[in-house]
Amino acid sequence: MIVFIKPIKIYRFLERSYQMGERRVTMADVASAAGVGIATVDRVLNG
Repeated sequence: MIVFIKPIKIYRFLERSYQMGERRVTMADVASAAGVGIATVDRVLNG
């Protein structure tokens, strides 16, 4: 399987997450930052 991902500046992503309050980063957060759907994030993480 070949997976293409959109590069993001992770420090900006984490900074935004931190500013929203101390909470865990969710798959929805990752999907939003990458410009993909939650199902795509799930597929990448879980194979």
